[in-house]
Amino acid sequence: SWDENFHVVEHNLKLADFFLKEFFFQELFQGKIPQPYQKKMLIRSTKNIPLRKIVIIPCTTWETKFWQIYHWVDLIEKLSINFPNARFYFTGTPSERKYIESISEQLLPNTYLKCSNILDKGLIGLRIFFKDADLVIGVDTGPLHLAADVLYFSDTAKILGLYGPSSGRRSGPYSFDYLSHDELFNQKATYKRKFKKAVTNTLAEIKAEMVFEKILTYSFS
Repeated sequence: SWDENFHVVEHNLKLADFFLKEFFFQELFQGKIPQPYQKKMLIRSTKNIPLRKIVIIPCTTWETKFWQIYHWVDLIEKLSINFPNARFYFTGTPSERKYIESISEQLLPNTYLKCSNILDKGLIGLRIFFKDADLVIGVDTGPLHLAADVLYFSDTAKILGLYGPSSGRRSGPYSFDYLSHDELFNQKATYKRKFKKAVTNTLAEIKAEMVFEKILTYSFS
């Protein structure tokens, strides 16, 4: 059965462990079953590190998973003021260029000059690009989980996922952090893909100030 208190990765690992035990391990290992995989939450560094490379992942497939442009602008301006040495890198596909530019074009001139668009990198290119990121902020989308995979063994990098209609506990960036509407406002995740009648824009209720305050709890200088 599906337990909402567990991450989807953990469910898949349990399922894989079951099938391997039942159908493969008995034959391959002559009845000696290896210990099941156990999730290890890494203890990441608490010392202050310079915040230089911030990756922004603003685009996704569900229209209900987009964080509002004015929230992105507000957050980036706050980060730019508090971390003057940081640069911002927007990732996405060429088809998402217009949406990304609608964010960067609303930034103040000094902040705009700190921004770069990294489009159409592909999976291999993104993996390389994520390796030296200090902070990744993104909505619920594939590249956010790719970043979590690349940075899993980093003891300094931080990832913050933003979750509205879906649950961060269930599908957040594995072993990293998230802000999830269902937990913040004690409401059940809707999992609605489109805005229809009676579908609330839950992600809009997560304000830039809330995200900024969360980032300030990390060990950046």
